[in-house]
Amino acid sequence: GRALARYLSADVVLVSAYRLPPPVGVEFSYYSPSMLDSFKAATEEYLQKVALPGEQAYTVQGPAASAITETAAQVDSGLVVMASSGKGLAERIALGSTTGRVMHSLHRPLLIIPTGD
Repeated sequence: GRALARYLSADVVLVSAYRLPPPVGVEFSYYSPSMLDSFKAATEEYLQKVALPGEQAYTVQGPAASAITETAAQVDSGLVVMASSGKGLAERIALGSTTGRVMHSLHRPLLIIPTGD
């Protein structure tokens, strides 16, 4: 994806989404602000490690597919590039597929690159 962006002189925007684990039990029915901050900080730290100079990075709370489609619309992306793990049909049915969700809800070009486990 980065090589294509360089070739096209296009900006690179990285998106990393994080979801809060579902609360368990009555005594733990909410997240403290410090816990929320730690989830966000861990996600931002990851993006800082992978982003190259000049690349924009967005940290979004919520499902990955929504984060990708909403950020693409926000920055008016000309092309969204995603990696796909290429999981089998049974795993996609059981777990869902972020790539599939993005493909069906994104209203702009999408390039899917297999990771090649």
